[in-house]
Amino acid sequence: MTIQQIQDEWIEIRPGRKLFVRHWILNSAEAVKKTTTINLVCVHGTAASQEQYLPLWKALDTTATTSSSSSSSSKEGDDDNHNICIHVWAYDAVGCGKSPKLENSSSYTDDEQVQDLTILIENHVQQQKQQNHTTYFMGHSYGPTWIYKYLLRPQQQPKNNIGGLILISSGLRCQELVVCGPKIFHYLPLWLLNCMQPMLTANFLKIGFSPTTHKEQPELIEAAKSDNNQNDMQTCVYYYQAHDWLAHVNPSELLPSSSSSNRSKSSSILVLHGTDDEMVPIHCGQALANALETDLVSVPNASHMVLLEQPQILAQHILAFIKKQQQQQQEH
Repeated sequence: MTIQQIQDEWIEIRPGRKLFVRHWILNSAEAVKKTTTINLVCVHGTAASQEQYLPLWKALDTTATTSSSSSSSSKEGDDDNHNICIHVWAYDAVGCGKSPKLENSSSYTDDEQVQDLTILIENHVQQQKQQNHTTYFMGHSYGPTWIYKYLLRPQQQPKNNIGGLILISSGLRCQELVVCGPKIFHYLPLWLLNCMQPMLTANFLKIGFSPTTHKEQPELIEAAKSDNNQNDMQTCVYYYQAHDWLAHVNPSELLPSSSSSNRSKSSSILVLHGTDDEMVPIHCGQALANALETDLVSVPNASHMVLLEQPQILAQHILAFIKKQQQQQQEH
């Protein structure tokens, strides 16, 4: 493997807000003549963690490395003789994973999350040596909402350096997704939620993972069970109550217009969804793809946690998507 772990540390993203930030470089070996370097910013969903992306990163590195090794033996001048080096960036949102919890419920709003994402990109991702690199955004579950709001900020700079969006197990204003989220986090007291946590975890495992995963990857289910039973229920309450479930997003504004980039919007967005997803049903993913005028890529034998269940399949689709975007960018 060619992974370089550049950064795994806590940083004070803003006064009083400390986040755990991870920066890895995938496929860093200079195996072929031509090398393109990109940034891939990963945003997790509600009360989740950047840890869920690790299997995908490793699969991306393996897939990219294999692709580079194969292309290095191709004839000089072949279009496939091209290496993609990926700087992946991810972080644990406030109170999630390794990031400290804050006791003020207002610290968990979408606006606060977008400010954190903005500072991460401006002060860390867009460093001097990387500022000209094309940036891709990957979001899972509710994570894409924070990405949308970042991209649609009034003060957002021109999006010419944004290569595309990768949206996983998400939706856009489907009937199930425009309510207030799980109602128990709005109406039940914290002490009762703490007592119910093992039951909530069991239900999450049942609907968040495919029956195939339960049968063929019991060790993955056990690891997820342990992780979910350690979730801080107060943090879950803060997030579910702070989410702007009714927020309106205009998909047509997310990426550069085709006139400025000479390529269609639909080609710049990849929507992936597990076929067995019961948390955000696949028809919600289809509605998202329809709104964005792109195709839905369904992933078999996977549910909401497709990142953990089928990382290799995701890696193949994502790498092909990035290569296609980079090729189109070079042609224009």
